[in-house]
Amino acid sequence: MKKFIISLLAIISVATLSAQTKGEMYAGGSLGIGTYSLISGNNNITAADFNIAPEFGYFVANNFKIGASISYGLESGNPLNHTIQIMPNMAYYVRVCDKFYYTPELQFGFVCGIREDISMPGFGLGLSLGSFEFRPTQKFALSVSLLSLQYTLMTYHDNNETLNMSGVNFRFGTTPSVGLKYYF
Repeated sequence: MKKFIISLLAIISVATLSAQTKGEMYAGGSLGIGTYSLISGNNNITAADFNIAPEFGYFVANNFKIGASISYGLESGNPLNHTIQIMPNMAYYVRVCDKFYYTPELQFGFVCGIREDISMPGFGLGLSLGSFEFRPTQKFALSVSLLSLQYTLMTYHDNNETLNMSGVNFRFGTTPSVGLKYYF
């Protein structure tokens, strides 16, 4: 029995040490629900949002992954805002303790928003500084993001008029997201 327990612990340790190795891939996604406030000119805007984002990632080196997500967002307000984002990303995994990783991530990509008759194509850049991943098994992981800094540059098209506007959002814990990943 003693040999069995020691062998089992050795197998678990080796499996944990091999986590996030070069060539490993995952498919997963995240859900986010929250509120935010921003200032646009003389207007203060407060809204609630919902976001769902399927994601794929590939480890190009040990602890360094590149990936991409396609997200759909819905923001409250009058009228409702719908957004679609295609965001390539990269993250570095720093082992905090057994099976628990700090995963800061840089995201960049394209954003398209729709509100009534207004279309809003643009560019987005994000930095997730409060991202963590817990990997209880070799195949599954839970992720959480609590702190992100996002910059968005969008062009608003309305009734053949083009208005160039940019917005900066700093979100601190108000739009946390939780995700699930399957490694293969």
